[in-house]
Amino acid sequence: MRTRSLSAVFAVSTLFLSACGDRPLEDQPEDGCALDQPSLLVPLPAGWDPDERSSSLNMWVTDDHLLYAFDEVGQKGRFDLVPLCGGAPEFVAEKAPPFMSYSVMNSEQGPVLFKFGDYTLDVIDRLDVPGRDEVRRVGEFSLPPGDEDDVLSVEWRGGDFGTVYGFNLTSTEPDPVVRGVAGIGGGHSRYYFHSGDPDAPVVLIGDDIVRYYQADNLAFMLRDDGSVDTFDRETGEAAHILDGARYIESVWTADDHLHLLYQVMGDDASESVRIRDLGTGEEREVTVNDFAADSWGRGPTTGAGYWRVAAGPDTTVFALHGPDSRFVEAYRLDTLEPLAIPDHVGPSSFIQGNYPGFALVVPDPEDHVIAVWNALTGAMVEIYRGPEPDWRFRVIHDDGRVLYERPNGDGSMRRIAVDLASGETNTVIPRIGDSWFTLEDGRLLSRLDISDDEIQHEFEYALVDPDTGDYEVLVERTAEAAIVEGVGLLYLDLEASRPGIWTLPFPPR
Repeated sequence: MRTRSLSAVFAVSTLFLSACGDRPLEDQPEDGCALDQPSLLVPLPAGWDPDERSSSLNMWVTDDHLLYAFDEVGQKGRFDLVPLCGGAPEFVAEKAPPFMSYSVMNSEQGPVLFKFGDYTLDVIDRLDVPGRDEVRRVGEFSLPPGDEDDVLSVEWRGGDFGTVYGFNLTSTEPDPVVRGVAGIGGGHSRYYFHSGDPDAPVVLIGDDIVRYYQADNLAFMLRDDGSVDTFDRETGEAAHILDGARYIESVWTADDHLHLLYQVMGDDASESVRIRDLGTGEEREVTVNDFAADSWGRGPTTGAGYWRVAAGPDTTVFALHGPDSRFVEAYRLDTLEPLAIPDHVGPSSFIQGNYPGFALVVPDPEDHVIAVWNALTGAMVEIYRGPEPDWRFRVIHDDGRVLYERPNGDGSMRRIAVDLASGETNTVIPRIGDSWFTLEDGRLLSRLDISDDEIQHEFEYALVDPDTGDYEVLVERTAEAAIVEGVGLLYLDLEASRPGIWTLPFPPR
């Protein structure tokens, strides 16, 4: 029983479902499954008031079960486990506030429920193992040293390879130094890892870290002293990569070969930039950052000193932001040949989807104009003209065209396609939400924010066919929902004659 990615799991508090029917689970055929048609999976518990602002429903979906908990602030909750095809819920454990301190991780023993709180990690239950487990402590966390006035933030990053817990300290100075760079006095962090194995302890993987990021199964960590280490979250192996780095960035090729681009820690005025092939160890000189003292938020703009990377089908390109946040240098990975940079203003945008270039804002006396720049050929294709976007402007490369979204008048978005050869522009999806999840059959599960309340959000869920643009509403109004990938939705229906958690299978494509 394997848990779904938490990025695809939505906690539900209020929902109205249109045209779902009202078929209690006990009315199902004996050999049927609650996921085959709209069905009541879990009745609403007595005493739980959905109108209370503190009310919420937490759900974790596994291959064949739903773990859920109905919560209200100040009241002790409980976890229950129910088969996705229907059946009697099974009590798992009591659940105490804070509510967001629980997580489900995968292990060789199946999914495991953990509790994180008071800087400790406890195993609550192995969900695939019959019977209930005794709560066991598998780790304790200590905070990084810092000043008394420093601000502490805590993060955790889950996934297929366990969970990383980060404890970050940031100065309360009026103009704190930007994070992510070694040796200039920025914030620092301590990182721990747990594999999800209920018999394994928490391990410390990085201390005094100024930059942390994950590239596939590898965690990259830059310490404040300039040393760079990796931790393989799949195998548990740690490795030391190099010393004396001011700033680091991963550079991938289209065939998933990994390099490390780094600026050498020197006099903080003029420092060389090198790139190392992490497979062969070969290292090459790229350039010199001669505006290091004005980089990383210490000059007139915050973008200076940072690199952008774009992997194309033939080679990868990377470009350096200068003191005014514009690109000042760009190179191709295979030969390190410098590339001519077109006239542009302001920062760039990353293009998803295997394209050797970036989206640039180009000078225009009246409009905000964005063009796609192919760094290898020098070609520039205008894709957007209008007011400066106040929404998330995402650009995706898709087989010779680029896609992006812009708002409709009702809060929804429409998807625009621009042919990079002809410049022809078409609306390919007239309506889509502000976020979506790609299903296994290629359709998009769209979520559109239709909230009137700034605290309690409500959404419209729909299926969108990216080929035809068809928009099929599944849920007219909801706070959120949980996905059973490739099958359908779980949702809290308060309008049904029997309120509770209901199932909704996806209609066939």
